[in-house]
Amino acid sequence: MRLVPSVVFAAAAVLILGCATSTQQGRSEKILDVERIVARPMVRGADVLVRPFVTEGADLGTGSEGGKEGRVEAAEKIKASGPGLLAASISLKLRESKLFGTVSIAGNEASAQPPATGVLIVEGKFLAINPGSRAKRYWVGFGAGRSGVVVSGRVIDGTGKVIAEFEHGRHSGIGFYGGSYVKFLTDDVEDIGSDIGEFLVALISGGPKR
Repeated sequence: MRLVPSVVFAAAAVLILGCATSTQQGRSEKILDVERIVARPMVRGADVLVRPFVTEGADLGTGSEGGKEGRVEAAEKIKASGPGLLAASISLKLRESKLFGTVSIAGNEASAQPPATGVLIVEGKFLAINPGSRAKRYWVGFGAGRSGVVVSGRVIDGTGKVIAEFEHGRHSGIGFYGGSYVKFLTDDVEDIGSDIGEFLVALISGGPKR
């Protein structure tokens, strides 16, 4: 699987803020920070398989080894739970749209067989899982110490043909006494999943009905 290379969290943030682009025709506003539409249109009613995004190599920011215990624990928890949370959030948004056929998550019994040619596959990786700093969020504010999660991914069909590629991040910076590291990161992951699902809904909305 060829994806955008992992980058450190700061660099990913710069990319998100400074280089967000969308190449899909007919859409005046992008949903994800970086969108690259390779082939269109997508077909309504298509089945979708969501593969949990990998976390290997993700930049853990303040949760890196040697950091404060609470931040390291939070980053490790999200490394373990994040792929499932993200896949579930993407799947929920797709099912709610009622524009797709069967939506399944890889690893479930229903998705054990190799995907058929017409199945859309969503896959990717976590680039950053950064707990930030609770103290800075509480004492400094104004976005200081905010948590952040960044992912990159793609949509392919059952033959491996690339439909779209993307990169997207979410950040949290306000909470009671600086907020919970795990809660903030969990919210970031689930929000990213919802955004990716919305992106797919937008792609398929303009496609022909099966």
